[in-house]
Amino acid sequence: MQQLQQIHQDIDSLPNEAQGLLFDFVQILKKRYLVSIQKEVSQDRAEASDPLVGLFAGSPNLSMDAEEILKSEITSKSGWSCKE
Repeated sequence: MQQLQQIHQDIDSLPNEAQGLLFDFVQILKKRYLVSIQKEVSQDRAEASDPLVGLFAGSPNLSMDAEEILKSEITSKSGWSCKE
C-alpha cells in the first residue's frame, strides 16, 4: 500500500503535461491488456463449447486422489481387497 501512495505522490509532483502523458500511457496499457483478457475469455468459451469437455465426471484431482477414491469405494462385495 505504501508503494501505491508513493506512486500517487510522484504523479502529483509531475507537471500537468507529464501527467497527461502518463494518463495516455495508462490508457494504452488498459487497451492492450483488455484485448489480452478478451482473448483468454474467448479461448475459455471455445473450450467450453468443445463436446469432449465435461464428458467424464470425476474429481478435479482424480490423478492425485485415485488411490484414496478406490480405497473408499472398496467393499466386501466388490471382489477387491485393500493391502495394509
